[in-house]
Amino acid sequence: MTTGVLLQVLMLMQVLLDTCLADDTRETKVFSLQTDVWTVPRSDVYLRYNLTEEEHPAPLTTFTICYRFNIQQFRDGVYFFSYATADDVDNAVLIYQREETMNLYYNDVEASVKMTLTVDDTLGAWHHHCHHVDFPQYRLYVDGRLSGHGQMVGEGGPLPMNGTVYIGQEQDALAGGLDAMQSTSAYITQINVWDSIVSEANIAAMASCSANLLGNVLSTDVQDWEVVNAQVEVRPITALCQQEVEFVIVPEKWHLQPSVEFCRIANSELFIPEGDEVNERLFNETRQFLEQCSGKSYRLLRVGATDAASDGSWLKFITNTPLTYTAWAPGEPNDGHKSNCVVMKKSLSKWGDVACKDEYCFSCLKNKSKYLQVRGLCQHKEHHTRFLLDGYVNSNLFFRGYYGHAIFMSESNRWLLRDVLANVTLAMMAKRRTLTTDYPLGRHDWEVLSPFCQYLEEERVQLSLSSCSTQHFMCSDGSCVARHVRCNLLNDCVDGSDEENCGLLEFSQGYHGHRPPPGVTFQDPLTITPVVNIIRFSNVDDINLALYVELEIILYWTDRNLKYKNLKPDAENKPSKDEVKKVWIPEAEFMNVKDGRLQELKKTVFVLRIGNPNPPHFNDVKMDTVYPASSGRLNATVEYNGLRNLPKYTVGSLTARLDHSDANDVLELLTLPTLSSPPLPHPLPPSLTTYHTLYHTSLTTYHTSSPPTTPSSSPSSPPTTPSTTPPPPPTIPPHHLPHPLPHLPHHLPHPLPHLPTTYHTHLSATTPQVRAIMTLTTLLVLYTLFNQVSSALPDTAYIKMIDLYFFFCISLIFSLIVLHIVVENLPPGTPPATPTPATIKVAPVNPPQPGHSRLLTNYRLRVPTAHGLMHSVRRYCFPVVLVVFNLVFWLMLFT
Repeated sequence: MTTGVLLQVLMLMQVLLDTCLADDTRETKVFSLQTDVWTVPRSDVYLRYNLTEEEHPAPLTTFTICYRFNIQQFRDGVYFFSYATADDVDNAVLIYQREETMNLYYNDVEASVKMTLTVDDTLGAWHHHCHHVDFPQYRLYVDGRLSGHGQMVGEGGPLPMNGTVYIGQEQDALAGGLDAMQSTSAYITQINVWDSIVSEANIAAMASCSANLLGNVLSTDVQDWEVVNAQVEVRPITALCQQEVEFVIVPEKWHLQPSVEFCRIANSELFIPEGDEVNERLFNETRQFLEQCSGKSYRLLRVGATDAASDGSWLKFITNTPLTYTAWAPGEPNDGHKSNCVVMKKSLSKWGDVACKDEYCFSCLKNKSKYLQVRGLCQHKEHHTRFLLDGYVNSNLFFRGYYGHAIFMSESNRWLLRDVLANVTLAMMAKRRTLTTDYPLGRHDWEVLSPFCQYLEEERVQLSLSSCSTQHFMCSDGSCVARHVRCNLLNDCVDGSDEENCGLLEFSQGYHGHRPPPGVTFQDPLTITPVVNIIRFSNVDDINLALYVELEIILYWTDRNLKYKNLKPDAENKPSKDEVKKVWIPEAEFMNVKDGRLQELKKTVFVLRIGNPNPPHFNDVKMDTVYPASSGRLNATVEYNGLRNLPKYTVGSLTARLDHSDANDVLELLTLPTLSSPPLPHPLPPSLTTYHTLYHTSLTTYHTSSPPTTPSSSPSSPPTTPSTTPPPPPTIPPHHLPHPLPHLPHHLPHPLPHLPTTYHTHLSATTPQVRAIMTLTTLLVLYTLFNQVSSALPDTAYIKMIDLYFFFCISLIFSLIVLHIVVENLPPGTPPATPTPATIKVAPVNPPQPGHSRLLTNYRLRVPTAHGLMHSVRRYCFPVVLVVFNLVFWLMLFT
């Protein structure tokens, strides 16, 4: 029995549904809910219908809701359908759109929270929605196609039919609790509710305006709804599916190229009618601009076509496609290759050809799906920054915002920014000296009239209006270029504004360049990573025992008080000179520089990009790519040329070390008063305890035969993690010292200094003046030579032998002077003569004198003569001393 009754009920429902679906009317009621975008929102504009259980005794468990709408303005949301059954169940069914997302409440639970339901948010365009609810299944159809579906959350349950339906408002209580900001600004029609699931075919038919199916539970074309402060008109349903072509006229005479650019920057294109109806409508709309556009000429408005490529082949400016519609006046076109552009005549809706160089008013296509964005208003969501190129205010076009803002020309010819929802004028665009109207497209200065955001009255702020997305950089004129070309040293914007204000550093409020930034946290000391690169040994001073070295010191650190702008990857991003003066930079000092002779050759500060930028912000007027402190690393590269003492020198090899074994060899970096580097093997003196990072580097021994070593890393790339071990030696060509043998002709003891000594021993003892002059002259010459050689040669063991040799030579000369003084007091004697044949002479024997012993007489010492002494020194003493000295000297020199 129960089964039979159920089958009868189902059959009856099917008959009723077929009856409802068959009721296909060709007209429908269209309700206008707060469609005047210049009025403030109201809470007393809506459609209302009270459901009773007498009409629908059975609660709904499965139903379909469909409607068609045309949004004029966004507020908090667009509230299509609000059904409440009690004060505490005010969202029994709530369907509303927020930005590009559809939301559904069912039985006071946000049932769509786990679904992504995307819908079209175009202003001024008709759309059709249908909602299938068969708990827990949900399906959304947009313009006849399935847009989203999923599982609803909550407990579900049947929907009682004893509540109140509101269209255009959200109920916060049963039949009340209305809020003006939760109202709807839209045209809405064809609201229908079925107690079953409508087929996809029927939904597609309704969306395409081929059918007007009426709901069996509710329908705005069947029930008598309560219409409160809304307007009602009846339209053919086919008109709701026809998207009307719209345009705006710019009532100023411009040349061709500026006209094309204006429409392009406004995210539009130069307009050309493509039918008689649109052409006639364009002509009628020009009537209000006759004074501005025609003057004494019969030509009125430029049309977006040209035959510049081929005479007689008329093409659209933007698409370069042939015209499918023309409205030439009789006898037109008539000027051949001289006239390549088209104008609409003043007296009739016909066209004529003219020269492109002439100035005319023009019109731009209104594409509702293409919007502009205003930046600088501190909006909370990107969707709130959107504007449309719209109609006219005070005989000039205006820009209408999605959320109640408007930019328009005042009666005093000043561009104003107005918040219509708050009924207040926010700002006025600053005047510029221009021959034509300066439209608000691009970046401009505005004077604050009423406080908004953080701006005060009379303050001047920058606002921008353009079609550029957050992935672009906006030029000052409003045109868009890729974000990565910002500050690349090339003019990618026509006005060159992409190369203006190209500072790299963004300083935090209260930045102090004299104070080092914090470390990882504000309590930690800053860590600085140094890299020391030896560029070359510019000179090895053998005389002064010093080494001239060119060093490159690279210091890496992170300044957490900075942000960075427009960093280029794999490049050294160089800040400006003013920024370098302002930023904190550590300093490096070498404590072992000889005599303070350290010359700074070059100093460069740059930033390395090591991370990703912050997401671009839709409110940023400058549209720079900003990097957080962790995504940039500051580098200070300094090249020095310094003189350092050689700790060891050996002919044929060079050994130079810079390590922590000597306190003078420590490279000290001035930073914080806390040590963050590994501890030194020896304590620092008290005067150095203020230094933060200490770095030790050593040079390995380079011999004349050793090949150059390979560097471990590139100087331009910072090490990933600081290491406590010294880095491997950089690539440095060894210093090739000359071999010892080439020095011998210059420094080998020469026999020449002995010649004056030898010559002096052969001088006659009877010529004291000659001997004195020669000896003193030789002594003076040798002493002078000794001083010159000693001062010009390094002070090594080998060179001291040279000094000893000169000392020996001078000592010989000095001994000769002493010898000459001695021989002056001796009897001259007879100089040795040439040997002759021996002659024997016999001398008489004298008897001893009284008082004298014969023995003493026989052994009395003979007094040497001058000639005899000179002869003995020359023949025996001098050669022996010279031979012995040279033998000992050369043995010591080569052993």
